[in-house]
Amino acid sequence: MHRMRLFVSCSAATLAALATLAGAAWGSTFYVNQRGEKGACSAPGTHACKTIKEALVQVEKSAAPNTIEVGGEGAEVIFKESIELESSKDAGLTITGEDPGIIFEGETAPGLKSSVPGPVTISNLKLKASQTSILTAAAVVVATALTLDDVAVENERSGGIDGIELREKGSLAMNGGSIEMEDGAKGYAVHAAESAVTLNGVTVVDSNAPEAQAGGIFSEKAPLALSNSSVTINAGSSEEQRAIVTDADPSVSIQNVHVAQSSPADGVILESSPTSASGLTIEMLDPHSGAGGLVIETASPETPVDLAHLQIGGTWLGSVALAGESQVKIDDSRLAQNPLSTQPGFFDTGNGTGKGLLLQRSVLDASPAATDALEILDANATTDSSEILGGRTAVYLENGQKTNNTLTLSASTVDPGAPGIAGDAAGTTAVNAVAKGGPGAIADVSVQGSIVLGSDTASESTGDTAAISCSYSVAPSQAQTAGAGAGTIGCASGAGGNSEIGPLAALFAEPLSAYQLNPSSTAVDSIPAGAIALPFGFTPSSTDAAGNPRVWPGRGDCTALQDKGALELQGHAAGTCAVQVPARTPSPAISDLTISPRAFFAAPSGPTAAAARKRQYGAKVSYRDSQLATTTFAVLRESAGRRQGKACRRPSRKNRHAGHCTILTIVGSFTRADRAGADSFHFSGRIKARRLAPAVYELQAVPHDAAGTGKATIRAFTIR
Repeated sequence: MHRMRLFVSCSAATLAALATLAGAAWGSTFYVNQRGEKGACSAPGTHACKTIKEALVQVEKSAAPNTIEVGGEGAEVIFKESIELESSKDAGLTITGEDPGIIFEGETAPGLKSSVPGPVTISNLKLKASQTSILTAAAVVVATALTLDDVAVENERSGGIDGIELREKGSLAMNGGSIEMEDGAKGYAVHAAESAVTLNGVTVVDSNAPEAQAGGIFSEKAPLALSNSSVTINAGSSEEQRAIVTDADPSVSIQNVHVAQSSPADGVILESSPTSASGLTIEMLDPHSGAGGLVIETASPETPVDLAHLQIGGTWLGSVALAGESQVKIDDSRLAQNPLSTQPGFFDTGNGTGKGLLLQRSVLDASPAATDALEILDANATTDSSEILGGRTAVYLENGQKTNNTLTLSASTVDPGAPGIAGDAAGTTAVNAVAKGGPGAIADVSVQGSIVLGSDTASESTGDTAAISCSYSVAPSQAQTAGAGAGTIGCASGAGGNSEIGPLAALFAEPLSAYQLNPSSTAVDSIPAGAIALPFGFTPSSTDAAGNPRVWPGRGDCTALQDKGALELQGHAAGTCAVQVPARTPSPAISDLTISPRAFFAAPSGPTAAAARKRQYGAKVSYRDSQLATTTFAVLRESAGRRQGKACRRPSRKNRHAGHCTILTIVGSFTRADRAGADSFHFSGRIKARRLAPAVYELQAVPHDAAGTGKATIRAFTIR
């Protein structure tokens, strides 16, 4: 460490001298530590500064951009002062910790307070709120473009407000690190007003303490991007402790984010914010909470919210999702409600004549006691290649306005009541259509290419219309003519390609546990081409709820037709028609993995992986991914071992005469979102906010996506 510091100090002195010769065209490096070591404070070769305030005086005399390197002594070093950046001459400043464990804790102010009209970068430090002042954040950012690399932010002041507060068009880009709210601190870990926020690889935690009152992330009227991060609300009694809240953000991007909500508040709220999310997982863990896992509210029914690979579940008593005035698309997702809940599984209301909800290749598994598994009020909704399970009523459409609202159940499986396939369980309804807001209210349900395991009901007020029609579907045979408050039901067996349910063993291969069709069922290859048509220009899915090809030839005539229900039977044949099992979408594969250079110094600060970094530290990692995927990179350290049976063990007296081998120990891991084709990033040689020690390591790359997990690819490298 000291050898490296001497090298850096000499470099700083050289740069300072060159800056003087060049008319101060280059910035300088200044040092802050409490050891009295040689460094650069007021001039090259002088002792290091004792405080950050002293260093900033010198920074503001030097041409930007400048660097302050902060050192310490021991495992933890606390500077009882705030980093206060208020001069325009601080723009472009970088402040970095020499080692982890260096803390800035303002005595009467935040650990960081910046109003610099320009970029500022801070890395490898901890910022804490004042312990003597209430209503204080750990960091206050006003109009500054702030980058935090491997920084820990902590507010443990009872009565403290917010972890990082951003306002007046500031911005935050945080790579790695954590934000912790402890001991009754209020507000949010990140509270951003009209300030863009980007978090990658960040851990956000509200404490386990009973008095915990803080939420996770609040973003208002500015772009929000979250990736490879987690938000955990561990305890508390406040309904304001939401994990993620957006309010009128122009764009929201969420990639591979995990939310754990243990307070009675909603998990994630997306309000009037166009959103694209993939890999969002929400766990609702308060057994007494009736809040929503996901709440979507917009001022316009045309605001798009696209969610893929969404997972919602837990032990709470609320709905998995609530949507209002929204245009929501959910793909390849699983939404599971606690079996003890009585609230609707998914509640969608008020998008009027807008496209409303599209649930595609997904499973909605509601509580058997829920009023409805899927409840649609004054709105439109479409399901495609999906399963709607549970609820006293599986699907409920009600129109109380003078509009035409439609519900389309396409290539889906609907099963009300208890989990499993009971088939028209007592006291349950599969589909219920109600029109009562007229005259002129229309509630129109179209069931096409689906399996409906229960009877339907339709009712209408005078002048209104409620209708359920079935085509090419398996359902109880029902025909009802409108009149005397009853609506129209056109689901008679034998008409429109419909068939009666019949014995469940003839319909499903495993009728008490799964919805996969029996190969001999008449529901196989029973939907003519063109019989499936979705409203609002939606395109029918080419794969089923399990990701298999949606059309598969399996009857005796070799004709490729679609099966009824959410799952397409695969790998079967009948008669003399020989059918080959189609190749499923292959798992992603990594090739041409290289690390250049193979031996390098680890960076003293910064994130584990980035688009680009200075070349004196780290290495470029290049590879090719066969398709769009996420790759997990694990760093494994090599150490000498000896053979002991079939295993490689640490050297000991017992195996001192055994053959040599190499032991691999996992040091840490990180993920990257890949493009199909060439990918690359700069690896800093840092894991878990620490530099890797000099040794030989291996970098293991394992790609994964919805199709599966690919094989591991490994390359060795050396930290000098």
